[in-house]
Amino acid sequence: MSQDLRSTPARLTATAAAKLPRLFLLCVGLVYILAGLFYRDPWKTDDVTGLATMLTALSGQEHAWLLPQVGHLALAQDGPLVTWVGAFCIWALSPLFELFYSPLNAAIIASRMPNLLWFALLTGSIWYGTYLLGRRPESQPLALPFGGEPNPREYGRMLADAALLLIVATVGIVWRMHETSEVPALIACQALAFYAVARMLDHPVSGAVTLGVAVGLSFLARGWLGCLPLILAAPVAFLPGGALAAERKWLVASALIAAAMILLWWIPARIFGPYWTESWLVWTRHAFAWPGARAWGSILRDLPWFLWPTWPLALLALWRWRGWFGAPHIGIPLGFAAGALLTLLASADPFEPEYATLALPCAVLAAFALPTLRRGVVNTLDWFAVMCFSLTAATVWLGWVALQAGWPTQIAANITRQTGGFDPHVAWPATTFAVLGTLAW
Repeated sequence: MSQDLRSTPARLTATAAAKLPRLFLLCVGLVYILAGLFYRDPWKTDDVTGLATMLTALSGQEHAWLLPQVGHLALAQDGPLVTWVGAFCIWALSPLFELFYSPLNAAIIASRMPNLLWFALLTGSIWYGTYLLGRRPESQPLALPFGGEPNPREYGRMLADAALLLIVATVGIVWRMHETSEVPALIACQALAFYAVARMLDHPVSGAVTLGVAVGLSFLARGWLGCLPLILAAPVAFLPGGALAAERKWLVASALIAAAMILLWWIPARIFGPYWTESWLVWTRHAFAWPGARAWGSILRDLPWFLWPTWPLALLALWRWRGWFGAPHIGIPLGFAAGALLTLLASADPFEPEYATLALPCAVLAAFALPTLRRGVVNTLDWFAVMCFSLTAATVWLGWVALQAGWPTQIAANITRQTGGFDPHVAWPATTFAVLGTLAW
């Protein structure tokens, strides 16, 4: 049976696709990215390393603007994109923030402003990319006997809203999206590439240009480990029989744009920083290998938690939409998931930066699983979500009370042991917002 004649698994009424208030989505996004981004010390992870490369670039050290360095040490595992954007924000915004804060705190605050850019690029790209796929005829729900199904625009908007909320709900990227590291930029570049491929269905020229820019930026963010998922994923939609098979010639334009962006950085880097580029080549050679037993154990242990709660719904989407893998709304995110998974399995030491590239395709696929769910399953998921968030909020408040009051004693002792040197104090503005948020929930 041809795909066009196959019964769609999606079942949805127009009332179920009612428009979410845009103010609600904006508030969710702002709360998500602003909470934990400012008014804290840098974390002892990639967060402080990224800040160090930005400050080194501004210190006047030779070629530090071109090549990421921490002091005199080459940080050869990452590209210069995050250093460039962060250092520019510190240079441009620190004088303003210094009116209210010390120079160091002003620099720290300014260094985190790019996270707002990466988050906006991520959410905007996943929303518009999913919307373009969701309004296509292949993804539409079953027409009801007496009407009442949503029109393509309403249906696409509902799926786009769901994809945005699902990527925000992905557990593993919450912490990473608040770091001054390459991971937020990497996720944003992948989202931009996803949007570009979806846009090529209707506007191949602008889509091809955007795809080339996204691939080039992902290389500048994390080298071959950063752009390989996109290089593997994008051509899937252009395979014979695919939705973009007739537009595969535009892939050449995308490749030329990406190559030009890479060479514009690599050639000067090779000339002015031979030690840095040699270190980068050595790191890249050792970054790719078949994962060992320990790495496999880490993947099996960590990845389900990292991608929670989207991966079960993504697998359900693949099952419910089986036979529709050639359709753009399944084939394109599936291609991005396959590219990310292959890169992860080809990494010698896969960890959260590699896991993060699976977050976007899982969120998009999960969104297309929602219209296939029965009402009873949806009600169960609603109950489970309410229960999980309520228990999480209660646990956080219990930890806060134990930290401030020393009761319950066992929990207080555990927290004290884990936070040696930390001086507990009540931040009244944050506490007020937390109380109001809890009451609203």
